[in-house]
Amino acid sequence: MITTDNVIQLAQRLYRARRNRTPVPQFSREFPDLSIEDAYAIQREWVRLERADGRAIRGYKVGLTSRALQLALQATEPSFAPLMDDMFFDSGSDIPAATFTAPRVEAELAFVLERPLRGPGVTVRDVLRATAYVTPALELIDARIEQFDRETRQPRKLADVICDFGAAAGVVCHSSSPESA
Repeated sequence: MITTDNVIQLAQRLYRARRNRTPVPQFSREFPDLSIEDAYAIQREWVRLERADGRAIRGYKVGLTSRALQLALQATEPSFAPLMDDMFFDSGSDIPAATFTAPRVEAELAFVLERPLRGPGVTVRDVLRATAYVTPALELIDARIEQFDRETRQPRKLADVICDFGAAAGVVCHSSSPESA
């Protein structure tokens, strides 16, 4: 476990990295014992900084949903990260390239909920009941934490990815329900 001061400092680095589009070195190299719990604490503190700037959480990214990817990253469950309101782009809109460092795109499915989900213990059935509709989406991924260590070229660890909002940087999806499409 890292200290509360470390959590605050690391979240501030991520906050600045997002603003400046300058990736920071892997936290796991500086803190080899960085835990998943630490990573989520850093993520929560980063959200607090974003909210202080007037941002709001508009949704969540769920990552590591395939067992193969979980095994590759030595994870035992999916991860999650917030999607801030300024990360959403309507289909067909212009996306400012200056917002990103080295973006990539992944095809995804967006579950648009009509009711909030509260855990723990949320089941697949709970998710389906809370879902208004599912729509295709494009996830814009980017890294505020370097993907590969500058010296060793080692890939970042799971805790680094979780700290970094799961590499989420943007979402492009149709902004209205299927009935209005």
